[in-house]
Parts: sequence; structure tokens; C-alpha cells
Amino acid sequence: MYSNKYSSPLGDKLKNKIKPTISLNLCAWSDLLGFGSHFTKNNWKLSEKEWQKVTDRLDLFYKIHSRYFSDLNGFMFVLNDGVIKTHFLEKVSEENSINILHGIELWIRNIVMAHISIFEEEVSNKFPGARTVIAFGEKSEYSFSEARIDDFVLNYTRPKEGFSNIAKGTDNPIIISNPKELQMNTALAKAYILDDMGSKKGLGGSSLYIDESVLIFVNQLVKMSNIITINKSDTEEGKLISFEYTEEFERPWLFGLLIDKEINIDEEIIKTNVYKIKAYYPNDEHPEEFRFKL
Repeated sequence: MYSNKYSSPLGDKLKNKIKPTISLNLCAWSDLLGFGSHFTKNNWKLSEKEWQKVTDRLDLFYKIHSRYFSDLNGFMFVLNDGVIKTHFLEKVSEENSINILHGIELWIRNIVMAHISIFEEEVSNKFPGARTVIAFGEKSEYSFSEARIDDFVLNYTRPKEGFSNIAKGTDNPIIISNPKELQMNTALAKAYILDDMGSKKGLGGSSLYIDESVLIFVNQLVKMSNIITINKSDTEEGKLISFEYTEEFERPWLFGLLIDKEINIDEEIIKTNVYKIKAYYPNDEHPEEFRFKL
């Protein structure tokens, strides 16, 4: 039976209070550059032809990100011209540290591949591309994640327990959305803030940036794994950070990052170092034979 026939499922959700669930995650924020100009140059009144150009650009952006997303521990969310991709991390221990590292490598690789593919398509269509920022942080799930139309229907109006007639007739659409994957997510907040700073703070152009919070966390995992070491070297192209296996395998690296430049951010809202990535060395290729150029 319903707890209160004069209430509704939403009423129960509003009264319910849960203990916050704190967890760790990586987050990538990617957004199309120069997107606002579609609207501002037309004073926010677009012709049918201009709307077609905007929606075609968004459709391609969305589909490329979807193509390069195969993370069972992740979540992807689209908001206008921005895409959020998360990777949730299980509780860290020495036993699972290497598995977590492999999951991170695969997730970053897909972010890199999506970024490159979007840039190629954007350039071919005479657009400037997208900027992508990756950060690490905590997440607090604190409340209900959604309310559907059935949640608003008073219990006493239902002929019996179960979906109301209006929910059955409308396929019970979502009316309120607060995805638990994004609830108070500091990795998302950092990535968004850094992207919003843009070229004013040195994060310009259609580039991929990694916040130092990611490398600090990966370094902690490396120390726990006992089979990976970090090597840093200066090359003619930039600083190379390689995460290398200490044991002999066919492919010697977990992954590698070629850094084009390091950007120091010293603002009241955030103090960090951000790295512009010039190339990414994936786990499934030998570093002397292949890398993704960004």
C-alpha cells in the first residue's frame, strides 16, 4: 500500500534524505569553439539554413563522442555544445591498482580519439574544433536523480497501485533530472572552470589539456602497483612522461604523454598546473611505432 494516499511518489522523494555517497572519478569536458558566434552574429534569430548548420555541427559532435565511448564504469551527458564524460573509480587498493590504471588508460585513449576525430571533421567543415579538459576529483551523490510524470500524480487518484493512467498514456517522461553521476562532481567543476578560462589563461585553441590532479592520482596508483614506473624526459618536441612496466612485456608502456607546455593557474577559484598534450602513447601499441598526435 502507499505510505500516504494523499501524497505522491515525488512527495516521498522530497521527504527522503540519504547519507551522501562520496566517490572518486575522472571527468572530461569538451565543447565546440566559436559556437556562440552562430547566434550572436544573427542577434539570436537564426534562419532555417543557419539552424541546419548549427544542428548538423552538434549532431556530428554528439555522434563522434558516442562512437568513442565504451566505458561500463562511465557516464556521458550532453548539454548544448558541451559533452561531459566521466569515469568512476572503485575503491583503491594494491590488489586492484593495476586494473584501475588500465581502465584509466582506455578511457583517456577514447577521449583522445574522439578529440582528434572531432577536430578533423570540424576542419573539413571550416569550423575551429573543440577544446577538451580532463580533471580528477570527488563526487557526492546526495539525492534522487530524477522525477517522471508519474511521480507527480497523487496516490489517491490511482485506480490501483502501479503506474497512473497519465503515465501509461505519455510513456512516463522525465520531468526533473539530476543525474547521480554528476551530482556535486568536483572533477566536472574543475574541468569546466579551466575550459571557461580558455585562451585568457593559456588554454587556447582546439587542444586537449590534462589537469595535474589526474597525474597526481595516477602517480599514487603507480606507487601501489609495483609493476609500473614513471619516467620523465625532455625531448626536442617537449616533455615526455611515460608510465612504463618494470617487467618485460611485448608493449613496454601503460601509456605516455608528450607535453607541449605547462600552464600555471593561480586564481582564487582554482590553483593548479595544466598540461597541454601534444601526443598520446596508448597501451596497445609500441611507443616507438605509434602515437596519437594532437
